[in-house]
Amino acid sequence: MISALHQFEERIKQLLSFIDSSEAINKIVGTKLPDIDENDLITALRPHIIYLKNISMTRKLNVYASSVILLYGLFEQYVEELIIAYLLELEHTISNFDDMPKKIKETHTELSAQLLLNSQLDKYRDRLNVADVVQRMHLCVNGENFRLNTLAFIDHKSNFRIDSLNQFFASIGVSGISGLVKKTPEFEKYISKRFPEVSIDRMPDNVIFEDLNDLAWRRNMIAHGWPDDTLSVDMMKERLEFVKGLGQSLYTVLRQKVLPHIVKYRGHILSKPIAMYNNTIVCFKIESGAISGGDKIISRSLNGQYCEGKIQELQVNGVKKQKVSAPPDINVACRLNFKAKNNWEYFLIKE
Repeated sequence: MISALHQFEERIKQLLSFIDSSEAINKIVGTKLPDIDENDLITALRPHIIYLKNISMTRKLNVYASSVILLYGLFEQYVEELIIAYLLELEHTISNFDDMPKKIKETHTELSAQLLLNSQLDKYRDRLNVADVVQRMHLCVNGENFRLNTLAFIDHKSNFRIDSLNQFFASIGVSGISGLVKKTPEFEKYISKRFPEVSIDRMPDNVIFEDLNDLAWRRNMIAHGWPDDTLSVDMMKERLEFVKGLGQSLYTVLRQKVLPHIVKYRGHILSKPIAMYNNTIVCFKIESGAISGGDKIISRSLNGQYCEGKIQELQVNGVKKQKVSAPPDINVACRLNFKAKNNWEYFLIKE
């Protein structure tokens, strides 16, 4: 799942560079050219700058239209890829289809059948094999060693506005995604900065997610005709910042949904911490099994929130170890790459 987020963030950076480059061009063409004593560089650039000055409004429209189409397309692709990554994580974690989240079990066959009907759409070109879809439907009926038709869950008939986004995530059993997003630390931070005088709990979705709805509307206007207005560079950057924060928050929500399954089916509960230092070094008593540097650790707080990270270093009696095995019982100090607390539960995940 994290690879989808990293790719999304990198493309956001690229789009921001595109918008910044257009602003740089605006500054260049806005520079007053001297009428006399021009150097060779100015002489060479002068006709091009004059041309850009003459088409400045058309160029601004094109940059605006490109930015809107790219930003919306980036977000839609990211949401679809995030859904697929979430389903693949569940598939990798849960060995029996009957143990999958209820909504996924209920809709898999119907959505797979719809996928077969839609198999000729451009969206699925080079991504779908009909025989493979049918085989996966059969495997899910049998229960064990199943494979999901993940593409079946990314079909949607309309652009992503907040209402359709809620419906889209509900198909994988994540209901009320807008409400869940508003509770994530990164989105609360963004909203408090954007609306410093209003509590997020008192704001309706159509206000909080107005930028998403507006982006979808502008995308449709551009796709079906010539735009008759634009957004300033600063306003376009605001939309980009919003989409970035929303995308990161969606990842956080889905990660919180998948981690309980990883703990349940792949986790080995560790003993209550016997000591802790600087909230990064946690000491456990290991009574059986093995623990190694690089192993994944998942923690669960008292309110049911999860954190995940890796063991960066192991020590026994102050001596670094790559791997420690028990029995006999042994106390191990683990340096983690996330902030830990003494009253949390900890689970070891062996890859």
